[in-house]
Amino acid sequence: MDAAQDVANRLDFDEVESLLYRVDEVETEIAAETKIVRARNALMRGRAEQASDILSAAADSFGLIDAKDPVRKCLNYTEILYTHRLRYGSRWLHYAAKMIRDALAGTSFSTHSELRARAQNNLAAVLPTQGNRTAGAKGTALLAEAVTAYRTPLEIYTRLAHPVHWAMTQVNLATA
Repeated sequence: MDAAQDVANRLDFDEVESLLYRVDEVETEIAAETKIVRARNALMRGRAEQASDILSAAADSFGLIDAKDPVRKCLNYTEILYTHRLRYGSRWLHYAAKMIRDALAGTSFSTHSELRARAQNNLAAVLPTQGNRTAGAKGTALLAEAVTAYRTPLEIYTRLAHPVHWAMTQVNLATA
């Protein structure tokens, strides 16, 4: 902050903004790390919805830094829920899928098609397990949603432009 004040005294407001932006960025990262620890604690206490809410708030806090950061962070944070599911059971999948759906619904991807593809791919990865463990029509609907979600990344992950992502998505689509 002293550096920002020194720059302000020289009337270099662009540099002041740059320094203050960096301070804001670091403070946001620190606050998000605290939220991640809180979310992990909530998961260990069996409070998946609370953990999901905390992780969503952490992801959303990055919106003033970069408009696409909440989606990027959300995709990283849902990995916490997904990994917890591997250790402790599948009921956490609902919250991972909800976080990704919310991120997809609240974002325009006109210039970030690869981020949209990644988000759809992550959603599709959660849905088959959830669908296989859900009985009846609801389970079938989750599997159908997974198939649809896997088709969206294939619009971006073409065989020529992204052969590895394209192949992995094709395999996952076939499995779903």
